[in-house]
Amino acid sequence: FFSLLSPCHTMTDGAEEVQRILKAKSFFDVLGLKLPDVGPDDVKKAHRKLVLKVHPDKCQAEGAAEAFDELTKAVNLLSDEDVLEEFKRMWENKEKRAQWEQDPSNIQAKTADNKRRRDNGETVLASDDCPAAKMPRMDRQEDLNDRVAQARREKAARDERMMEEMLKKEKQKAEEAALKQTRGKWNDFQRLGKTKRGAMPKVKKETLG
Repeated sequence: FFSLLSPCHTMTDGAEEVQRILKAKSFFDVLGLKLPDVGPDDVKKAHRKLVLKVHPDKCQAEGAAEAFDELTKAVNLLSDEDVLEEFKRMWENKEKRAQWEQDPSNIQAKTADNKRRRDNGETVLASDDCPAAKMPRMDRQEDLNDRVAQARREKAARDERMMEEMLKKEKQKAEEAALKQTRGKWNDFQRLGKTKRGAMPKVKKETLG
């Protein structure tokens, strides 16, 4: 009796998770996670917990196979640290946008700026042109390889800019150090020259007769 009760409970629990996953609107919803406090370990832990409930071999609920596929997509995407960081950055932008829009002075300033643009025949800024852009939709049907590649390209571009800035600063420091050394040598040369030349010796006047 107890051996039959446990699988039944598991199947019920699994069916609820299947329905939840199929209704999820993002990869984070699939795993039951919320930004921004999400790390690679959280993704793996959530996946291990859910895969035991919705795997088609263990769950006979309708839609289990589809839910398992969505779960696989989610963990494959969010296990990549570069992609996870990119989603965090987009979430921060979304939060900044929300804060920006809550400030009436920003809306007034934007309205005034658009009026000026219209009067001058310039392009009027759209709603997405505020300082922080909207967080793009995280459609679960998007091609995962494209999302991964895009996130990695953007991260590579940021890393390249950081490297350029670092090299620029190092070059500037090296030039300043070289200039300081050159000035020091020139000062030493001048001091050495004065020491060698010295002052003209005084001629002792002989007393005549």
